[in-house]
Formats: sequence, structure tokens, C-alpha cells
Amino acid sequence: MKMLLKILICILVFGSCCFAMGKQNGKNLNQPFKHFKLVRTNMSAVTDVIEVTRTPSGAHLEYYHELMGSDKKMMIRTLDGDSKLLAKIDSIWNESGAASWDGFNGPNPPDILDGDGFNFHAELVDGSKIYAHGSNNYPSNFRVLDRGLFQVANYSVIEDTVFKGKYVQIKVPESWKGLVEVAHGYDGYSFSIPNKGGDLYFMRIAFTSECRQDEKTICLGKIKGTDVYVQWYSYGYRYFQKNLDEKKWKAYSDFEQNKNAMMKSIVGTDGYKFETL
Repeated sequence: MKMLLKILICILVFGSCCFAMGKQNGKNLNQPFKHFKLVRTNMSAVTDVIEVTRTPSGAHLEYYHELMGSDKKMMIRTLDGDSKLLAKIDSIWNESGAASWDGFNGPNPPDILDGDGFNFHAELVDGSKIYAHGSNNYPSNFRVLDRGLFQVANYSVIEDTVFKGKYVQIKVPESWKGLVEVAHGYDGYSFSIPNKGGDLYFMRIAFTSECRQDEKTICLGKIKGTDVYVQWYSYGYRYFQKNLDEKKWKAYSDFEQNKNAMMKSIVGTDGYKFETL
């Protein structure tokens, strides 16, 4: 009888410990997010912001720059994804343990005069709220959420023979599908071939305030009604051939052989009109 009583006590204690581990400050740490906003601050007046909202079909992500003291968003990328995107973000969320960060206040360490910081707001599906912030001081596993989200927001893989960007769209070779990676930025897009011996960055479409021409830069035209010029950069080198497998070399070769056709295929998108020079 005494042995049975001890077993029951152990079960109760263990259960209460597990329950306590799953809760903090009255919040269920296993709760999924409804919406969250991560703001990355630095020494400049421009902050990096990622907002994610859970939707009935998946997730909506916005990646933008924001000027301190202003509500204006300088949009870099918007993603309306299905269950695959949601599963990826849920995985990052769960691994980081972001639901446990509420109340974290990371004061700047002594004698550090520059660097970066963060502000984090979230609402869980049960309605509870989370707020954390810090300067050169972060909660446990912060980098998991930070790097994971910016990887999702910054990069995509070519999935179609038409790549659609912020101001323009361009036709790309069939061989790029599922292989060539695009880095998204406020001022343009960089195209690369991921490779074990070193990623091959070979092309960039940039949006600039001036029209420049040099050995590797071609000013293609202007977005009508704006001060934005569209620049084409080529910076691939043939010596990379020895480091690329057959599929990757074909993707790069198709780029080399179709540069002019690709440039001519550029048109405006999302209501913008592209005017060639």
C-alpha cells in the first residue's frame, strides 16, 4: 500500500513539473502563434522587419524596411504561402521557443557602444501576448528564429520560367527551375547557383537612383513615373565550370548564351511600366 502511495505521489509530482515546464507566467509555451512581428535594429535609422500572420490556408509573411519614427513600409517581399510555408515557420517558431520570451528585457552590456538589437511582439492563438526586447542582448535560441525567418524571407528558388520581382519580371531558362536561388533585397535581386565548392553569384538586377554604364553594368531603362533605374550586373566567371556538376553548368551556360534575350524579356509588373533606354 505504501509503495502504491509513493508511485501515485511520483506521478503527481512529475505531472505537475511537466505542466509547469509547459507554462510560464500563465502562458502555455506550446501554443502556436497567431501573429508576430520581429524588428531588428542597428546603428542606422532603418530597421529590418518581418511580420507573420497565420491564415486559414497557411501563412502571410511581410518583409520590409522601416524608417525610425515613420510608419511607412519599404516593402521587400510579401509571401502568401500554403501549409508548406506555415509548417516551415511553425518549425522555426517551435525550435526557438519564442513563446517563452515574454518579459525578456536585455539591457545593453557595459562598454558596448554600437551593435544591434531587437523588438518582438507576438499574439498566440489562445489570445495571450508576448513582448521582448534587447540591445546586444538576446533570449535563448533567438538566433534560431532570427536566422530562420530571414532565410525564408530573403531567399527563394526559381520555380517558373518567369521570375516576377518588385518592379519588373524577366524570362529565365528552363534549366534554372528548382536550381537557381534568388536573394531578395529592397534594391534588387541577386541570382546564384548554390554549390559545395562556393556559391556562384552570376547575375543581379538592381534598382538605383542613377543610370550607370561600365564593363559589367548595363543600365537597361527606367520605371516610368519614378526615379528608379533598372541596372543589369553580370559577374559570373567561366573558371567555375570545373566546380559545377553537369546540371549546374548547364544552368550557368544557358545564362551566358541567353543574356541578351533575357534583358530584352524584361517588362514592368504590378502596374509599373518599364521604359528601355
